[in-house]
Amino acid sequence: MRIGLIVDNEYNNDPRVSNEAKALFKAGFEVYVLCFNFGGYKSNEVLDGISVTRVKISKKLKNFLFGIVNSIPFYHYFWKREIVKFIEKENIDVIHVADMYMARSGFLAKQKTNVKLVVDLKENYPAAVINYEWTKHFLKRIVARPLKWAKLEKTYLGYADYIVTMCDVLKERLLDRYTFLKSENVFVYMNVPDTDFLLSQPITGKKIIKNNSFIIVYFGGVAIRRGIMTAIEAVHKLRMQGEDIKLLLIGPIDKSDQNLFNSYLLNVLYQETIIYIPWIDLKEMPDYITQSDVGISPILKSEQHDTTIANKMFQYSLFGKPIIVSNCLPQARIIEQDKSGLVHQSEDVNDLAAKILFLKQNPVIAKQMGENGRFAVMQKYNLNVASNELVNLYKITLNNW
Repeated sequence: MRIGLIVDNEYNNDPRVSNEAKALFKAGFEVYVLCFNFGGYKSNEVLDGISVTRVKISKKLKNFLFGIVNSIPFYHYFWKREIVKFIEKENIDVIHVADMYMARSGFLAKQKTNVKLVVDLKENYPAAVINYEWTKHFLKRIVARPLKWAKLEKTYLGYADYIVTMCDVLKERLLDRYTFLKSENVFVYMNVPDTDFLLSQPITGKKIIKNNSFIIVYFGGVAIRRGIMTAIEAVHKLRMQGEDIKLLLIGPIDKSDQNLFNSYLLNVLYQETIIYIPWIDLKEMPDYITQSDVGISPILKSEQHDTTIANKMFQYSLFGKPIIVSNCLPQARIIEQDKSGLVHQSEDVNDLAAKILFLKQNPVIAKQMGENGRFAVMQKYNLNVASNELVNLYKITLNNW
């Protein structure tokens, strides 16, 4: 079977899609990728046995076309044309489009070519888009019409032959909301790490100067909605109480939050609280985590975050670190089930500070939580295991062809 993965991003910068591609290729399927090229990549190449076709476009133009898609749907027809050409060139049997908003483009191409369509929900998009900063600007909001995505969800999911969600909670909610969906046609593929890759990276112990500080690490996008300000204030509160604790933040800052975050970095009262690194290669991530004491995922509770799971949780656990997460349903469920950390109330500085202090003062419990988490990741939250359901989807598709 020839599977075509479609992503309106750069394949090299989309770990979920690249992990899916690797898993399907390893299972014996022929895998082809169609993606954007914002510059710097070859138009066509083969990466680890996976054929990648890139459509060259400026990121600015891509963002503009997508931003107006609910008013002027040129984006869908642009992608329909590219997908049809891709299907015909590579003789594709099934197209797998990344995220709900690509379902219409996939459906238009399906009508033209009669392939099967898999819609991969990388997130709860209708809930997520209303919180994106670019949709909060008054004029952009009028054109982008972000609230329309909630109304389109039923139609777009109806286009799919099969659906992939990123956690059980989202699958449960979709099945409750739309009675036309069948449980056997909805699969779960969580954003879990490629443990073989991460464990093969060298640990040098030279990435940060720890001294005797207790290090809290956060790896990912830095933004208010991700609970970073809660984390900063919690760690700062503990430092003001005499605790030698530091917050290691690794990741790019959301543009909308840049000024606020800079005000913390430039404030002399917080400079000893925060260690900030704007970007690292994923290969370096194990080095930073192993030198830290606790991993955190303090994302703010919302409809979006109650239906998604950040892979940073599993990355922390893989290297034996206890985790503190906010009480967003999917991540809290995993922490409580595996006894791999603690759950704090979203946006509650005092509660997060108390949880951090507990782990600092109870190293034996913290170590056991870290070991529990590592065991869970090695047993189930990894690409080798989680990809089984994705592979089963295609085995079912093949058997029902």
